[in-house]
Amino acid sequence: MTASPASLLTLSVQLPARWAVGTARSVKVTLGNVCAADLKNVRLRTGWRGLEPPESRWCVVGTLRRGAILDETVPVTAPMPGENQFQMELRADLGPYLQLELWSGKLDVTARTPPGAEGAVKVVFENSGISGDKLGQGQLAAEGAASIGHQVHFHGSNATADFERWLAEDPLLGQMRPLPLYIAQETCLPWKTPSEIELAGIARGEFRMGAAPDDREAEPEERIRREVSLTRSFWMSRHLITNAQYSAVTHAPTPVKLAGHKADHMPVANVTWDQAMAFCKRLTERERAAGVLPPGYAYRLPTEAEWEHACRAGDTAPRYGPLEKIGSTQANGGRMMEVGRFEPNAWGLHDMLGLVFEWCLDAHAPYNLFEVTDPFCAEGPAGQPLKRVVRGGCYQGPDTYARASARLGREPGGASHRIGFRVVLARE
Repeated sequence: MTASPASLLTLSVQLPARWAVGTARSVKVTLGNVCAADLKNVRLRTGWRGLEPPESRWCVVGTLRRGAILDETVPVTAPMPGENQFQMELRADLGPYLQLELWSGKLDVTARTPPGAEGAVKVVFENSGISGDKLGQGQLAAEGAASIGHQVHFHGSNATADFERWLAEDPLLGQMRPLPLYIAQETCLPWKTPSEIELAGIARGEFRMGAAPDDREAEPEERIRREVSLTRSFWMSRHLITNAQYSAVTHAPTPVKLAGHKADHMPVANVTWDQAMAFCKRLTERERAAGVLPPGYAYRLPTEAEWEHACRAGDTAPRYGPLEKIGSTQANGGRMMEVGRFEPNAWGLHDMLGLVFEWCLDAHAPYNLFEVTDPFCAEGPAGQPLKRVVRGGCYQGPDTYARASARLGREPGGASHRIGFRVVLARE
């Protein structure tokens, strides 16, 4: 899975290019917090390619205030023969809701075996060619060489001094070098926003998108299955946005027209796709102003792939439970109800199937089989009116649409008492 660049921290290291195999050293590290929030429980450790650093090697930095720059000296485990790529791992918490694991880019070093005890001759081979005064396969083999190559000699009574001089003449000694950081893992923890919207953390991952071959209810467009990879974790509202939440954020009356559907905790319906997007924009502005959003994150509608991934919650079945137990559908009488009255899926999301259809971010079009990493469809088929995807089925049925892979297209400017929405909070 492709790692995403991280822009919350800057990292520079003073790392020698020349190293002694088996000899532990230290590196100077400069960390900068460039995000608009404090980072807590910051820890870092070093490692070599192919080796997992022991848990005890973590260097605890603590809290790194917004805008702060911190210099640290970090011990480094000794490289073993054949290890020549240095890397750093960082972990940090952002507020009570986001845990980050970051890996730096890799730096190459030259790790050589030091002279033997009491100045014994040591020969190290790298690259190509032979130089020096020891020519001959037999002599090289006697000194422990495995092959012929470029020959570096630390010999005689000055072997140790020669080796130390070679280390000290490191061309990169004293230079700070910036290292890019990448998100290895972001763990989105459950939390409730100041707008009283409960969010569930959805881990990035891979899943099979589309209907299974044995799903007899599936439409032809669902039967195009793809192994989809979502490279970013995100949050999704545990419930559909309600009438009360919509009015609180937009400062406007609920657009619901049916008298029996206007209760505070019923899903806001009769919203167009454009109105749902405007809600997301206003919610982002409101919570950024309050200083509660993770930097670089914004609310929006879920992509079709995010919706299906969240609905399935790791399952491959068309539904995450018996239909009459997981949502308001024709299977249990079919009527508009308050959100959260039925059993959630394994990731704590309610009413993903049934109750009302849900707007997605994508335009409605046939799946592109070649777009499998964070897929998103921005435009519909050429020459046809633009439609947006709706998912999840409805209390009025038909229940064949209350399945994880079922999809329909609706005009973005159209409103219906059968369509509502939920929000996603994701990196921009």
